[in-house]
Amino acid sequence: MTEHTTQDFFFGAVTVSEQGASIKLNQVFDAAQFVSREFFTAQLNRLLAASNGRLIINKGEARPDFHDLLMAMNPSDIGRIELYARPNRAEIVRATISCDLILEQGRVIFYTEWSAYKATAAEEVAINVLYPLLEYGLIQRTALRSKNGALNPLVNTEWEQTTAEALKRLFELTGHPYALQVGEEDRERFNKLVRELR
Repeated sequence: MTEHTTQDFFFGAVTVSEQGASIKLNQVFDAAQFVSREFFTAQLNRLLAASNGRLIINKGEARPDFHDLLMAMNPSDIGRIELYARPNRAEIVRATISCDLILEQGRVIFYTEWSAYKATAAEEVAINVLYPLLEYGLIQRTALRSKNGALNPLVNTEWEQTTAEALKRLFELTGHPYALQVGEEDRERFNKLVRELR
């Protein structure tokens, strides 16, 4: 697979191959400054249209901040969000959650390192994944993608149960279905997160 780097007027250096394009997360955040959400989302669509409908955002040295990425975009232009597990070489981690944002011109692929292999990491899943989906009204447009490509809604219950059930499903996606469920202290942390997210 051959690849080359091209200079985009808006995003800067873009790596292009037959599989699509890729840019670093810090470039995305830099480009999103001083423009409207609508303009920024239009530029993502422009790049997708020129890259076989596939754009990978590599975190590089930047912290994978899903909240900031969604804040830069126009939520109404996001057709769907797909969350799925990526195997991790570390046995204790098992899997990390990655995310595809489906836009008009294709798929923006956002690789992250979210997992629930320990209590503090499980809390980060709640804060870095679930909270932004709730804040930007995207939770009903979010699906979990299985290994065979099947999509299932992240939530399909009433609001009172949505947060707790969604959090459990995200933990399960990382291979840790009982995260924050073993022991009284963990369960209290889980319940506190649910209360704070509502």
